[in-house]
Amino acid sequence: MISEEHHRLFHLLSEHAQEQNCKIYIVGGYVRDLLLESSLADQDVDFILEGDLQKFVQELQRKIGGEAKFYPRFLTAKVCGPTLFQTIQEIDFAHARVEAYRSPGSLPEVSSSTIREDLYRRDFSINAIALTLSGFLDLLASEENQVQALDVFLDPFGGIPDLEERKIRILHEKSFEDDPTRIFRALRYRERMGGVLETRTGSLLEQALESGALKNISTFRVFQELRKVFEESCYSEIFSTLTEYGVIGHILLLESEEVEKLRQQVALLQSLPESDSTRSTEKLSRFDIFLLLYASYLEAQQEKSLVNDLGVGKARWQSLKKLAAERIPHLFSQP
Repeated sequence: MISEEHHRLFHLLSEHAQEQNCKIYIVGGYVRDLLLESSLADQDVDFILEGDLQKFVQELQRKIGGEAKFYPRFLTAKVCGPTLFQTIQEIDFAHARVEAYRSPGSLPEVSSSTIREDLYRRDFSINAIALTLSGFLDLLASEENQVQALDVFLDPFGGIPDLEERKIRILHEKSFEDDPTRIFRALRYRERMGGVLETRTGSLLEQALESGALKNISTFRVFQELRKVFEESCYSEIFSTLTEYGVIGHILLLESEEVEKLRQQVALLQSLPESDSTRSTEKLSRFDIFLLLYASYLEAQQEKSLVNDLGVGKARWQSLKKLAAERIPHLFSQP
């Protein structure tokens, strides 16, 4: 289920938390995918602490080496390059916290809280499930299936039943207004899990779109969410769903006919040779190809603004255009 190094890390962190009189939890996507019995190999681990975060991380860094970094504004910290581990590049921690948004789409202001309050601030019920690190280690040591040991999970908002029903449900009325990137995540999860949007969630998502919520987030953040779409195996289905809901029409500078043509071109990416459509950074990634396809509809000044907003760099952009012209010219001439 997990690598030997991660198993060793989890044991060390559990013991360290006891020494520091802290409570440490695993939350978010790692717990969700554990319950879905999905692969955990490439999944980031979100560690949440109740206790003195700075002291916990400082003392941990003395044990495992590397460099400790702290981000007080967000109540987060990390240890980069721990020398005790060969394959683990960094370990991320956050104190249990609550968020307040000064305006829709802005980055939140955070303050410390309990784990239950921390779970309530999260986007969807399926991501608001926690598991103590010691409880997780007990599961690993047990021969029981984790679904038969649900009492070890902290699930105050019904995320586990929603997972069983493949249901995407937000936790509070202003969720999409506070953070419109959740619109992308809701539809991405729906397609990935083969699930459905809970009725109220679907209505609030559509209301947020109609109110122009996506205008409150930067171009950079929008395209970061699109990058995540193209990292999914079902990226074409997700993009089609985003198109059907009107999300693509809201965020791209295209006419409706051009949006539909772009959707068809994205669907064609599945037919490309593996070397042209993988996530390999030294070649054309699916997201790179999508960017180039989108830019092909733009005026020169619009293209320049897009490249600047995304921080791609002129040389890198020209290199991508050259690669596309050499390898996939047919994709840009599709009707």
